[in-house]
Amino acid sequence: MLAPATQQYNLTGKSSIWINSRILAPNAPATKYTGLTIQSGTISLSEMPVISGDKTTLSATNKITVKLKLRQQTVIDANDKSPYGADARAATFVLPDTLEFEFNSTSSKITDAAGAAGDYFGYSVSISGNYAIMGANGDDIGANANQGSASIYLFNGSLWVLMQKLNGVFGSAQDAFGNSVSISGNYAIVAAYADDVVSNVNQGSANIYQQSGGSWTLMQTLTPVAGMPSDFFGYSVSISGDYAIVGAAETERIPNPGSATIYQRVGPGWKRVQAIKDPGGNSFQAFGETVSIDAVNKRFLIGARSYANQNGNAIFGKVN
Repeated sequence: MLAPATQQYNLTGKSSIWINSRILAPNAPATKYTGLTIQSGTISLSEMPVISGDKTTLSATNKITVKLKLRQQTVIDANDKSPYGADARAATFVLPDTLEFEFNSTSSKITDAAGAAGDYFGYSVSISGNYAIMGANGDDIGANANQGSASIYLFNGSLWVLMQKLNGVFGSAQDAFGNSVSISGNYAIVAAYADDVVSNVNQGSANIYQQSGGSWTLMQTLTPVAGMPSDFFGYSVSISGDYAIVGAAETERIPNPGSATIYQRVGPGWKRVQAIKDPGGNSFQAFGETVSIDAVNKRFLIGARSYANQNGNAIFGKVN
């Protein structure tokens, strides 16, 4: 029996690679990358690729193994006071003799079969176990432009298949339903931060759905207590177990420091248990524009990207 054909590419001559600095130095900033010179190396494929013109196609089962011998290039800067390259001049890394890693090309690309230009499918995404949800806040529903939608998929062991498309029970044009989504087990939350609630334009809302028997049904629509126009309630959402958090960035109302509200599942409904504002916050900080919650440890995290002249910050907290 013949062994399957493989392919190997040798890396020689001048080439380089950029690596997240935290891989080489655990205390390095997560946003910094290090440019290293490749002295030699190989890229090996477990199966022969299909080459057509300048396009190379790999099968879904093809395993890719990369082995690199690296060195840190000496930085020469005529102006040692220049801010460019300052990180590289100051950094020294102890490099491994050989950097080796492997991965395969098994992946799935999900698109909306009924999608159209301007839908923004994938504007927000979340995954939990075998469930995944994708928001399309620009989706036109009937005659309602930009009402928005969210699609929930189930992984059947080999493929992601569409379970259900949600678009808000009482949706209307410009709601931006699906601008933020989150899923946890049999529960999903979908926000419509531009939803007009009664006469409050752009007050916003968030809908929590429950899966039972393969169908996702609306449990409850959340809106802020004493909501006002331009709250943008639902600018961000997160759900974990029996807890959910909804951010209200309040980006167009003065004063507008922003806020977040935590809900807990109690029986068949969701109860408001805590409202959070940044005690040291100020207007225009966009507090609540990003949120996350962890039901296991009952912790939450709220971001404010515009705090202190756009320096930004994030507030950690624990559910009461």
